[in-house]
Amino acid sequence: MAVSLDRFTNMFEPESIAIIGASNVPGKWGFIMPINIVTGGYKGRMYYVNPREKYVQGQRAVPSVLDLPEPVDLMIVTVPASHVPGVMEQAGKKGVKSAVVISSGFSELGSEGRKLEDRLVGIANEAGILMAGPNTMGICSPPNKLYAIGAVVMPPAGHISALSQSGNLGVQILGWAERGGLGICRYICSGNEGQATCDLLLDYFGKDPMTKVILLYLEGIDYGERFFEVASRVSRTKPIIALKVGVTEQGSKAAASHSGAVATSYRVYQAMAKQAGIIEAQNTEELIDLARCFGSFPLPKGKRVGIMTLGGGWGVVTTDACAKEGLELPPLSSATMDRIDQILPKFWSHGNPVDMVGIVQRKAHFDILDALARDPNFDIIITLGSLLGVKIGRTSFFSRITKAMDSLVGFYGLKTPRFFWSIMKGYREALKESKKVSAVGKSEKSGGINLKEGKAWTDEAFATYINNTMKAWGKPIVPVAFDPSSVPELYKKYGIASFGIPEKAVMAVKKMAEYQVFLARRKEAEDQEFYELATEDITKAGEYYLKNFSGALSEKESKKLLEIYGISVPNEKLAQSQDDAVSLAKEIGFPVAMKIDSPDILHKTEAKAVKLNLRDESEVRSAYQEIMKNVKAYKPDARISGMLISEMVSGGVEVMVGVSRDPIFGPVMVLALGGIFVEALEDVAMRLVPIRRLDAYQMIEELKAKRLLKGFRGKPAADIDQLVEIMLRVSRIAYDHRDRIVEMDLNPVMVLPKGKGAKALDALVILKPRG
Repeated sequence: MAVSLDRFTNMFEPESIAIIGASNVPGKWGFIMPINIVTGGYKGRMYYVNPREKYVQGQRAVPSVLDLPEPVDLMIVTVPASHVPGVMEQAGKKGVKSAVVISSGFSELGSEGRKLEDRLVGIANEAGILMAGPNTMGICSPPNKLYAIGAVVMPPAGHISALSQSGNLGVQILGWAERGGLGICRYICSGNEGQATCDLLLDYFGKDPMTKVILLYLEGIDYGERFFEVASRVSRTKPIIALKVGVTEQGSKAAASHSGAVATSYRVYQAMAKQAGIIEAQNTEELIDLARCFGSFPLPKGKRVGIMTLGGGWGVVTTDACAKEGLELPPLSSATMDRIDQILPKFWSHGNPVDMVGIVQRKAHFDILDALARDPNFDIIITLGSLLGVKIGRTSFFSRITKAMDSLVGFYGLKTPRFFWSIMKGYREALKESKKVSAVGKSEKSGGINLKEGKAWTDEAFATYINNTMKAWGKPIVPVAFDPSSVPELYKKYGIASFGIPEKAVMAVKKMAEYQVFLARRKEAEDQEFYELATEDITKAGEYYLKNFSGALSEKESKKLLEIYGISVPNEKLAQSQDDAVSLAKEIGFPVAMKIDSPDILHKTEAKAVKLNLRDESEVRSAYQEIMKNVKAYKPDARISGMLISEMVSGGVEVMVGVSRDPIFGPVMVLALGGIFVEALEDVAMRLVPIRRLDAYQMIEELKAKRLLKGFRGKPAADIDQLVEIMLRVSRIAYDHRDRIVEMDLNPVMVLPKGKGAKALDALVILKPRG
């Protein structure tokens, strides 16, 4: 029986809960779970199951699941692993809707544990019970006051849903959320993911109306193609922020082709994340930072940044960070320049960043922030130092003045009339400034605030102004606080994400801008179907051709498959002897290329089995003899189909187009600088197959070598459109024959000057063994 996503409602919004293995012994899971649920404020019906105790934690217990007074929405299982399948069978008979299995001792222990887990999952599936775990630390749903978690952490309710494949780190994330006021909607430690896998949970978060932002802590993905499909769909409406750990490059050296060697596990994950629109966090701190940002700020419409800074140094640091991360710093509009001229002294910076030259009057900060938000040149505003930090800002202006007076009295040792006169004059000026600030923003679009006199100096005033201005202009305004240690408290107190250093602010807005670009491009790409050249007849022709092959194909055999799909290859013929090679070279026309055709020699350059620019008969004969000698030395038992004699194709840019089969995510398209430099330079772009036309163009843009394709140092621009055509056709081959093709290499593909096309000069296809 298939388990419906509707069961997640029973799990996260239960009206009734049963604790299986409820205990009176402190330290046991059966003791911890009900205590945390009750102290968290859960208001539903709670039942305790223990066959040996009549009362647990002061409540009447029942001996088994079958003795429960109703089929509960959620069952939390804490009994030893060997007893869990029996409990699940009883739950199926009782009609229990969902289960969180805390118990460990399953697949994490090896093959015997795997058998037990498989049995458990089978029982749950048959009964239609949604099961989280086993080996999980629990779930929580703060909007429902449900904290069924193995630690005393109770984050506030909000709109962020989180999945963690680590119980300990998941609890730490919840702890950060609690301390910093980050509102959580749903949280689950997925444990062994026996049934509720990360792709299934992501699908639920995507459909849950209360979830606005999704956090993932991932150690591994078992169903990569399904995860990619779900993530690609969910990311169109909700940002997915993920931290992937446990990456490894081991095993790449065993790959047979260049494509396999460069398409290592973490690179493939990164390509999948980029293609699906997942926002990658580099560490747990950034995971939380990005959650705050996506929960606080509107998405920027572009990557143009305006900076307001209390001092010059911060502005320089932020400018450098923006340049490094590819964000733009356009000039101020003339209207903004004129307005700021009326606010700041004549010696202000007159550019972006706007240096406040140490002006601390709050009205000036408000006015400049408003001017930058109104400026059509900017999509993002970063303000440096205007938020003081709650250790300073939460104290009212008046109490700070009083404290200052006491300090001055202590310093001077007496209270003279002149002293009081100077202090009161300062107080009157500050109060006048406060009144000005309170009156700011009476225009139709503004971040105006209405606070009591004297409060305008506080962080509350500035945070309120930022929030109102963002609503008015739809632009993120990202503050960097004067006091870095105050950042969590600023969010908790005022609901506004801030940063302790400029570089983190820049990285966050960069990722928000990239996500906005993804959404715009994905909408454009939705109008592009996957490449449709491969009609049913072509697909069948490919299947018919491949049915008699197994393992590595020779170059000639590989190119035949390319030709079926309309990919251009050089004019070439297969020679069976030295005389035959000379005859074919004359037929094709000098100069020619010569290379061995063998399914056992995958990299001809290493075997010294390639000769180029052969200009006459004598060079052809000499090359033939030398290649045969080299091949026998390199691999004496190699099967040789003949010698390929090919036209020379030159005058273009060499790239590699390939496909590698990832064990998790399936076929992966690889694009790189071609020839022998693929692995050495590691200038690679990847996408999961099948790709769309937009994906192909984006892959080209990701290469550092793209400058060579666009024309470099007087060289003509290459025929990028024809390279894209080849990429799309290779993607279609890999997709149509994904059950047979293990790897493909077109290396090199010669991309000729624009208008002259592109040709696959060499090719390798490796198939799964037949049967």
